[in-house]
Amino acid sequence: MQVYLLALLSGLLLTVSFPGTDWNFFAWVGLVPFFLAIENKGWKDTFRIGYLAGIAFYGSLFYWLNNVTVAGFLGLTLYLAVYFPLFGLAVNYLRRKSTFPAWLFAPILWTALEYVR
Repeated sequence: MQVYLLALLSGLLLTVSFPGTDWNFFAWVGLVPFFLAIENKGWKDTFRIGYLAGIAFYGSLFYWLNNVTVAGFLGLTLYLAVYFPLFGLAVNYLRRKSTFPAWLFAPILWTALEYVR
């Protein structure tokens, strides 16, 4: 249960770090709860935790779209949320297989997924 709360917290911290809130400092720590939640987890748990974090992030980021189109809001949120577990799976895989520290390859993975998306 605690890992799911960490996933929700991570998604919400990333949302409030966006412009307009003056809480941009949360961008620096927004992924920390997510990393703690997926540490030493299998791929199924990592996917679930990541998907929940993605839904929390994109659902709270695109809340305004719900006023325009509910189907568009749900579709976009559920689609974009898939990138969080992909990121988490890649981070966990590289944590186990790589000699490089996670703080080095995690930003590279995040940026690469931004380009893919």
